[in-house]
Amino acid sequence: MPELRTELEQVNKKKLDADKEYTARYEELKKKWCEQNELVLAIWRGLKCSYPRWEEYIKSCVCAELSKVRKEDLRIACREEIKGRFEAARDRAKARHDLAKEAAAAWTGAVKAISDQLNANGKLIDEISKLAATEDRHAAIYRFWFKLLVAHARIRPETKCFEIPPTEHPDNLCPPEKLDSSRDCDKYEPPPKASSGCAVPTPPEPPQPPADWPLADPWLIDPKKYAARIDCAYDDYLKAKEALGAAQRCFIENTDDLKAVKANRDSLWANLQSAIEKCLKDSSGKGCCEKEDEAKQPQDTDCADTDANQTKGA
Repeated sequence: MPELRTELEQVNKKKLDADKEYTARYEELKKKWCEQNELVLAIWRGLKCSYPRWEEYIKSCVCAELSKVRKEDLRIACREEIKGRFEAARDRAKARHDLAKEAAAAWTGAVKAISDQLNANGKLIDEISKLAATEDRHAAIYRFWFKLLVAHARIRPETKCFEIPPTEHPDNLCPPEKLDSSRDCDKYEPPPKASSGCAVPTPPEPPQPPADWPLADPWLIDPKKYAARIDCAYDDYLKAKEALGAAQRCFIENTDDLKAVKANRDSLWANLQSAIEKCLKDSSGKGCCEKEDEAKQPQDTDCADTDANQTKGA
């Protein structure tokens, strides 16, 4: 694959420059994160002190409103479930491919990505700190736990300084609602073609609340591990690219999107009469009338013989 070879050659060239830049800037970026971490922990303790019932407020206000948005997401997901199994598998592979490609590119440009995130986090810290001195200080609850804390934790270095437990991650405070589909579409799904070699894809498992604070792509990784992490990111991207190719091939060989199903239905309707008439012809043979004539023929012969005998007797 010439295109892939060219892409990897470009990546290797970029990796050398990226490694030098990241190694040179790592301590600066880590220092900035650590400074922000002290401010984040101070806000965290201050909010808990000001709002001892902070969890109740999150449940009754944040989770309740967030649930409305998530239910709309589920309505969309439920309609997307109408997709054929191979169509859905192809789309999942495409989504994984796009994320892996984006992550690989982000790791190559880690300095800019992390620096931009630190700047954004700094603005949030200032915003939340100013809210504490106003009548709108209650707004800090949502902005801290559901915006700043997640973004801050996602780029954290390997350190014990970040002491906020993962039980306070938004998806643990307000667990995502599971898709409850009552439709049984599987019974209408045809099996894959015997020649395709494509197994029937299984749907993904529902997301589980995180056991730890998830990390972003990229995060503040040790500079000694940085170049290897770029290689891993591109390895993940190549695997996702290969999986996408396989999923696309299986979809083409077992096309099951709505357009293809409708086309097949229209074809069946167009050929319905001829298919029925052929079946009737094959099932009925010569026809009922011809069978009745054949059944009567031996009786007619016996009658003729009887008449001939009666004539001879006369």
